[in-house]
Amino acid sequence: MTIESDDEVTRLDESSDEETPEEEAVISKQQKKKLLKKEEKKKKKAAVNDISDAFEFDDDSSFKGPTGCSWDFTKAIAHIDSMERRAFGESNRTTVQTKIETKRKERQEARKEQKRIEKADSKVAEAQNEEDSEKDEEEDDEDDEDDEESADVVEEKKLQQALQERKQTQAIEVVDEVERKKAEAFFETEFQAPHLDEVKSFSDLKLSRPLLRAVSSLGFDTPTPIQQRAIPVALTGKDICASAQTGSGKTAAFLLPILERLQFRSRRVAATRVLVICPVRELATQCQSMLEQLGKFCDITCALAVGGLPLREQEAELRACPDVVICTPGRMIDHLRNSKSIHLDDLEILVLDEADRLLELGFQEEVQELVKFCPIARQTMLFSATMTSKVDELIKLSMKRPVRISTDPLFDMARHLVQEFVRIRPQREDDREAILLALCTRTFKTNTIVFMETKKHAHRMMIVFGLAGIKAAEMHGDLSQKERLEALQSFRDGTVDILLCTDIAARGIDIEGVHAVINYQMPKDVTTYVHRVGRTARAGRNGRAVTLTSENRRLIMKEVARHCHGFVKSRSVPDAVIAQWKKRIESMEDDVKSVMKEETIEKRIREAEKDATRATNLVRHKDEIASRPARTWFMTAKEKKEVAERAEEHRKANLFVQDEDDKPDRKVKLNHKKRKIAELREREEKALEGADDSGNKKVFTAQHVAGAAKSAKRKAIEAKRVLASTSIAEIHEMKRQKKEKAMQRKAAKGGFDKDLSEKRDAAPKKKKAEANGEFVFKEKITSLRKQGKRSVHSFKSKARYNRRK
Repeated sequence: MTIESDDEVTRLDESSDEETPEEEAVISKQQKKKLLKKEEKKKKKAAVNDISDAFEFDDDSSFKGPTGCSWDFTKAIAHIDSMERRAFGESNRTTVQTKIETKRKERQEARKEQKRIEKADSKVAEAQNEEDSEKDEEEDDEDDEDDEESADVVEEKKLQQALQERKQTQAIEVVDEVERKKAEAFFETEFQAPHLDEVKSFSDLKLSRPLLRAVSSLGFDTPTPIQQRAIPVALTGKDICASAQTGSGKTAAFLLPILERLQFRSRRVAATRVLVICPVRELATQCQSMLEQLGKFCDITCALAVGGLPLREQEAELRACPDVVICTPGRMIDHLRNSKSIHLDDLEILVLDEADRLLELGFQEEVQELVKFCPIARQTMLFSATMTSKVDELIKLSMKRPVRISTDPLFDMARHLVQEFVRIRPQREDDREAILLALCTRTFKTNTIVFMETKKHAHRMMIVFGLAGIKAAEMHGDLSQKERLEALQSFRDGTVDILLCTDIAARGIDIEGVHAVINYQMPKDVTTYVHRVGRTARAGRNGRAVTLTSENRRLIMKEVARHCHGFVKSRSVPDAVIAQWKKRIESMEDDVKSVMKEETIEKRIREAEKDATRATNLVRHKDEIASRPARTWFMTAKEKKEVAERAEEHRKANLFVQDEDDKPDRKVKLNHKKRKIAELREREEKALEGADDSGNKKVFTAQHVAGAAKSAKRKAIEAKRVLASTSIAEIHEMKRQKKEKAMQRKAAKGGFDKDLSEKRDAAPKKKKAEANGEFVFKEKITSLRKQGKRSVHSFKSKARYNRRK
């Protein structure tokens, strides 16, 4: 791990932005082939472990590994479009891009007019700028003072976090020991795949000719480590738990053995023999397109069962009993429970892609329900980049002595990935959008994926990017299935430079030539970070990941740095550039709001159209709909809510760093001293609130207590000095006068001065300040050393009794 300076990063940016001009020359086909072979040999000989300092993005001519992007969503988009037209009919609709373009043209015209006005008012602006600069200098001085005060608070927080980490690690070590013993009994340890060291090409894996032909047509030469280990084991029919780096070819590692085994199926009766479960619709669609590419020379049929598409069309496809079904868990359960003649009785292979996500709370219940529909005598394969090690979760899937295959350690990232972190101070959280736009316009201009935290923010940033003249597309859960696939396809084709998305695209999505990944905010756990960053630097290519980190998530950054093989660098964006973009974003706010308003109106119209078509269908096919049985689900609404709440609690408990808002309020036992301080603080807060309500500004707080203590101490020291300077005769005279005054006061009071009708135990009168509810300083400051009583055995100096020599 090497942390380089910001100057080196800027040099690196300049080198990455420069484009080398291509030499145009007329070359024959044979010469071209020779040149290509030489280039491939050079690339193979190049060292994989080290990254050169002169980092450059890969061009289109770069080496395409065995996970090269071979999928295409055009067929899926056309299929969805035809389904929607049949179900709902055509609807007149304008895209968001057209709205943004119109607003952008309006802004350009307004900008030209503004420039003319600015030329006339340039003299007035110069005078105002001088005044503003003086004010900014004063504000900067104030900011520096605030930073010094906040530094102490940050240090205390770091110490507390370090103590919490130590306790967590101790607890984890105990759990890991228990899990290790369980794993020894559960996993197959003696099994070894045949001839693993001798595998140098796909032909060595004993695959059939149609598959080898398809593999060679896709440009795959040598299998990756996960493919070398997983394919022979899968062909034997053993259960597998496999984990490998993102972009290492896990999809082909389970699709190739599936296709090989299906070559020898009985063709007398059509039956569904393979079920592949994916957590996200896009991943399922990508998996289907990959299967079609690998099985194009075979007679294997495939169907897709995901949400967001019409049910009737999918029912017809599933009733035909395709050989392979690729699905998301929710939609498949719906079909199995409510659609007739759809079953999994003949299932032979069950695959869980991104298994760790599927085994999390929320998905786990649905996956377990799906497993109940599958026969016990089957092969189960689990694949993920961050595989779970909890044996209890795997036992629930009824796996039989699975073989554990791991080519890389947990949370491992690509060796050719350069990771950069932009530090954002607490006072400058509002600069995130400006920093993102600065990065996307200066350095990462094309083939960049930006991960946002929320769907609304991703949509807002897409509008801002469009108004700024950047070609961007959005992808999140609020979009329809067709819109999501269109966004991915446009980014893949290059019509769009930047893809703004949520964690929906963090897992499994393989897009060729992604230069960089930008995290708008540091993820709350390392697993999410690994999957996000895995969209770049795939299959031996170079890539860069930039993350905007705040102070409360710096510990995750340190954890990430431990698992990193490539370079870790700090990046900074100039303040002048941030200020410029911040100003531009503020000027765009009105246009952003107007575009969003138009969108909401259009969305309501579209929903009204769909409701109208549904109503007409209900009237036309009333008898048919009434005869259908009601659709059921394996959980009630109350159980669903409970599962969602448990999943949220579990997610927050497993976070590496919790946000301040997410931290639960726990009652902590306090000792006497801390309880006293807490009571004082509560009393002060109440007094301050009362003062604000009543308009009384004078409140006695802890600062006043400290001030009163200092003044009392000062007075005591002065009194001591006065006593030291006075003679013994004067001290006796003062004592005598004090006694005389006390005697006179006593003599002045007679027996009839007291009101005997009053009660003896009457409460003493409160002072004015105490009566008003203010805090009064009552503590008597004394020297405890003098006040404390000496014990009998305490040490006494005998120096004065020693005779002088």
